[in-house]
Amino acid sequence: MKGHARQLLMLRHAKAGGERGGEDDFYRPLTSRGEKDALVAGQAILGRGWMPDLILCSPARRTRSTLELVLEVLERDEEGLVRYEEALYNASFETLLRFVQKCPLKVSRLMIVGHNPGLDHLLEWIAAAPPPRKDNGKLMTTAALACLETDAAWPDLAEGGARLVELIRP
Repeated sequence: MKGHARQLLMLRHAKAGGERGGEDDFYRPLTSRGEKDALVAGQAILGRGWMPDLILCSPARRTRSTLELVLEVLERDEEGLVRYEEALYNASFETLLRFVQKCPLKVSRLMIVGHNPGLDHLLEWIAAAPPPRKDNGKLMTTAALACLETDAAWPDLAEGGARLVELIRP
């Protein structure tokens, strides 16, 4: 990272099983593929030296499980690093952006673990150039990890205000 550059890591939860929608959505577990992909995301973070200073995570079972596997790879525990925020469960783009813009200035690398479509919309909004889509049109597939870099302070982050460093899709 350059001088005062900040990095935003966005991680979508890994592949989950069970019913979509309905009252059980919050409790959907990861599939075995999801567990493997979460470990791949953790390896990507570790291998690139993208150790977050703060992680904001949706409290849904699939996001928590994804993060637990990532932290296992990083050999880190949650204490002082992770905040579970109810408002991040299936959060809209606007809610996600508010969390980013309220991030403490001392944090130089923030990670958000969440859901689509909010993460897709945030990535599209924040990236200076259009992020690459898969052939099926998808952006943040399950367990996808986006790393963006900005010279702006968190409260000043504006549309197109960050450069996409890498988008990793296990």
